[in-house]
Amino acid sequence: MSKLSFLLFFALIFNACSGSRPTFNTDAEVPEGFPNHTLEDIQSSLNMLTVPVDAYIAESSLSVKTPARSGSFSASISHRKNDSLLITISMLGIQGVKTLVTPDSFYVHDRINKELTIGGIESLQKVLPLPVTSETLYSSMLGLLQPESMKELELSADSRYYTLLLPDENKKFMIDPAFWRVVRYEERSEDGSLIEERTFSEFDDIEGVYLPRRLTFRRPGDDMSASIYYRDININPRKISFDFKVNPSVQRIIIP
Repeated sequence: MSKLSFLLFFALIFNACSGSRPTFNTDAEVPEGFPNHTLEDIQSSLNMLTVPVDAYIAESSLSVKTPARSGSFSASISHRKNDSLLITISMLGIQGVKTLVTPDSFYVHDRINKELTIGGIESLQKVLPLPVTSETLYSSMLGLLQPESMKELELSADSRYYTLLLPDENKKFMIDPAFWRVVRYEERSEDGSLIEERTFSEFDDIEGVYLPRRLTFRRPGDDMSASIYYRDININPRKISFDFKVNPSVQRIIIP
């Protein structure tokens, strides 16, 4: 995979930010009962959606910073839960890279270098040491991330947020009860060093569902960060396309 393809693909999979600390929504009021909600209350509120979101399409802006390259791009995104993710990257109005991720495979078509990179999800995890599963990918891209289970979680609260800590795995979820959404997720090593941070901010009412317009990701150990901003997002569209036509003459690169 060329450096360009790798950079763009990384930017798309993990909505991350190259800035410092994100700005969370602080103008919305916390609900009655804060800070005395139980774990069961929080789990119920996180799971409650006025409208189930099974798919979405979006137009977005991406900013990426890596040791190899930094840049900003436009991206069109089509994503269906437990199915496929299609991202089309454009630079200066020219389509550059198209990425298709299915539950078991990924394909990156670099139109500029005329390359098609193919691999299984397990191979993708070798190329990018990141949690690429269909469930995690969808919830991360849409800003609906939450703990897989409330068991073994430690609950605390400050003047604004709830924090859920999973000590055995050094994972922490910060929850804004005004929207009942995770606004920060972080994972640390045994010595306390930050491995990964994802943040979700600028929440908006999208067709009856509170979703973040800005999603961020940071991996300090890899000196990588990126940001995605949804300029326009449509949930549960009537039509969604995963068209991924590739010229048979392109060079094919198989990642074992």
